[in-house]
Amino acid sequence: TQSTGTEKKLNRRHSMNIEKKHGAPDFLTTGQAKKGKRRSHRPLSAKEKQKSSLSVTSANDDSLEESSFGGSAIEGGASTLPAKKRKRMLAVVGALKNAVDRQIHSTTTTVRGKLYVNVIKGQLTETTGVDTTKRKPICVMYFQSQTTSTDTSQGSNPKWTYECLFLAKNDLDSFKIEVFDGIEDSEHFIGKARISLKELYDTNYIKRWFELKGKRSPAGKILISFRFESEKDNTSDDQAYEGKDVIGSLNLTIASGRGFYRKENTASDCFAVVKFEGIQKKTDVVWESADPKWDQEFRFDIHNKDSVIRVMVYHKDEGKFERNEFMGEIRIPLSELPDNSKTDWYK
Repeated sequence: TQSTGTEKKLNRRHSMNIEKKHGAPDFLTTGQAKKGKRRSHRPLSAKEKQKSSLSVTSANDDSLEESSFGGSAIEGGASTLPAKKRKRMLAVVGALKNAVDRQIHSTTTTVRGKLYVNVIKGQLTETTGVDTTKRKPICVMYFQSQTTSTDTSQGSNPKWTYECLFLAKNDLDSFKIEVFDGIEDSEHFIGKARISLKELYDTNYIKRWFELKGKRSPAGKILISFRFESEKDNTSDDQAYEGKDVIGSLNLTIASGRGFYRKENTASDCFAVVKFEGIQKKTDVVWESADPKWDQEFRFDIHNKDSVIRVMVYHKDEGKFERNEFMGEIRIPLSELPDNSKTDWYK
């Protein structure tokens, strides 16, 4: 339909208001705009588009050029803007680059395993002038850009028994834990410990007291257990033995256990898991017993005389999240077993 003169005038004024507020992204204003006069526009030239446009490469592309998010292209386009708009533009570009970097990192990073941590209890040093009975210690843990914290406890001998899980995205390095008095800031800082986890490559399990370092002096110690399950252990790699000759058979009986107490000397609901050459089998659960008797036999084919038998015992958790509690593990090299039958206790 044909617009009247009044409508054309209103449309023109509305267009000028929009351009004044947001700018015209596809056209460059020529000359100096004066109030009440119509702006004249011309399309951007190829050279001008190269200077003022922002190039964003898709996260699905194989490569990302640095100039897409910074460098001369951004500086050239942003330099013509007012200071506030230029600062806002560079902030948006920086946030966009970080988001894409995080996306690329999350899609390319492989998980090497799972680190199970149990912060059990602590013994904090008495401090002069501080009523230690009113302390509310809380622990904050840091591991490979992951952070979590325990609940608060009470006094100088706190008990947390806080279990958590971290994903090991890189090689096992140091684990950091800090203890605060109720509030996580420098004023309420009690002590910290930095723990090397390389020992877990050999043992898979650590449980010991670790010293806490305060601002100027030792701040006490803390009891923590670590258990590491590598991704290789969690995957069934029986394909690695396909086509290989069977050199023998292993008949293994999980007979019984003793001393499987939980916290506060309560009995446990135990079951055992056996892993051998990529095959995993488990026993039934023996309920409410610290000395379970399973008497279950398992048979495995042997492909490698240097293989290792792994037996792990867990307490069955029937809670909402079904996080079975790790009780202990033994490793028995096949080469240490006699050719005939043998029954023995292992710690």
